Amino acid sequence: AETLQAQALPIIPVAESSVILDLLLRICYPVQKPTLDDLAVADSLLAAALKYEMTCVVEFTCAALTSLINLTRVEESEDGDLKEIMRVYAIACRHNLNDLAGEAARVTLRYDITDVWGPEFRELSAEYYFRLLRYHRQVARAVVLAFNNEFNVVAFIGECPAAGTTGYTKCDVDLRRGMSPWRTLFPEDVKAELQK
Repeated sequence: AETLQAQALPIIPVAESSVILDLLLRICYPVQKPTLDDLAVADSLLAAALKYEMTCVVEFTCAALTSLINLTRVEESEDGDLKEIMRVYAIACRHNLNDLAGEAARVTLRYDITDVWGPEFRELSAEYYFRLLRYHRQVARAVVLAFNNEFNVVAFIGECPAAGTTGYTKCDVDLRRGMSPWRTLFPEDVKAELQK
C-alpha cells in the first residue's frame, strides 16, 4: 500500500542538489541550524534561496558569511584569508547582496587585493572588481587627507631636545588642538604606505 501511495505523489524536478535542498529545509524548520564552511555550497544555497524567495535562508547565509570574513585578524592575515574574503565579495555581488558586499569590501582594506583571483570571479562583472579597487583608492585618499589635515606636525630626523630620542619625533605640535606634544610619528612613511 505504501508503494502505491508513494507512486501517487507528484515528483517535481528541481535544479538544486540534495545537499542544497537539505540545507534550505534545515534553515527554515526548527531544527539545529547547519554550519556553512564551504563557500561553493553557500553560493549555491544563496542562489536557491533567492530563487525560491526564502528570506530567512538568505539572512542566515549572509550572517554566516559575515561571521566568516570577520574572523580574520590583521596579525594573522594570510593570502588564504584574502581569497576567502574576495570570494565572499564576489558571491555577494553576483547575488546583489549589497550589505554583504560592503562588509566584505571593508574587510579587504587590510590586504593588497590586486593579485587575488578565485573561481567566483569568472562570472563576476569587471564593474564590481573596479568598484572594489576604486573603494580602496578612495579610502586611502581619505586617510591621507585626514592625516594631512589633522596633524599639524613638524617632524624631523635627529634628536629631540626635550625627549632625548632619535628618529622621527613629534616635537612641535599645534597644542591648540589638544594633542600630546611627545607622540612619535612617521608622517612621510605613513603617507607613502597609504598611497600605495
